[in-house]
Amino acid sequence: MMKDLAQRIAAYWKPLEYVDAIVLEGSACPEDEDEYGDLDLVVYCDCLPEEEEARQILMQMGAKELYFRPDYVAHFIYSDVWVDLAFDRSEEVVRILEESREGECSLNEQHEIASILGCILLHDPYSLVREWQSEAEIYPQDLKERIVEDHFANVFTPGLLRFMQNLVRRNDIAYLGELCVLMDHFIALLYALNERYYSGWKHLDRCLETFSQKPEDCFARMSFALRESDPLKSWRTFLDLITDACPFIHNGCSTPKARDAIRNLKNALEGLDE
Repeated sequence: MMKDLAQRIAAYWKPLEYVDAIVLEGSACPEDEDEYGDLDLVVYCDCLPEEEEARQILMQMGAKELYFRPDYVAHFIYSDVWVDLAFDRSEEVVRILEESREGECSLNEQHEIASILGCILLHDPYSLVREWQSEAEIYPQDLKERIVEDHFANVFTPGLLRFMQNLVRRNDIAYLGELCVLMDHFIALLYALNERYYSGWKHLDRCLETFSQKPEDCFARMSFALRESDPLKSWRTFLDLITDACPFIHNGCSTPKARDAIRNLKNALEGLDE
């Protein structure tokens, strides 16, 4: 049903000259579908449509409760289903793929690549999306090294550990916010170690099941660290996760900076007060 709705929406955009491809992604894809699913479509264009033109087409479709965001994402209800319809320039995807090969891809840009790899094609007359999927199949080693540097070596420093330890000692409410930030760094690290483009926290339990490079009982321990009301128990659990991830970093991305960071982390942990 959801795919049929997506095809009906796509039919309004297929005839337009500037439309290169249309894809369905997110919760309506088979592996993500659930009873609360909405529709997430992306229209890849040679040039973005004028907002007024896009509004006219959406109103012609029968879109209700339409809200057009400044970043060219339209939110609306269609046949009693919430829809996010995003517009993106095809040349931006080409740029992102080029940057990923050079190790310069941000987490948001990785999320876009991950979405392209997992999408359902609704309209791809020039095989652009198929070409992008083929290019993205091999995860770049340069990107893995950059992620390990940015989300491990530059984050989990002795200074950071002392800062977090002080929050724990004071039972400071800011601890949970800081832990969530660190957990996101850790998740980004896990994606990279398993040569997968970062796709966020959604369905993370399913993703981790497919990962081979991860600490034992990883998702359960991550959940415990985030939900435990005792900050000391939470922090010790998280530190154990980071420590247990170090062998995977050493084996999968043994750059000089990564090795130095692992050594500095272990030395810092030994110096922390119990």
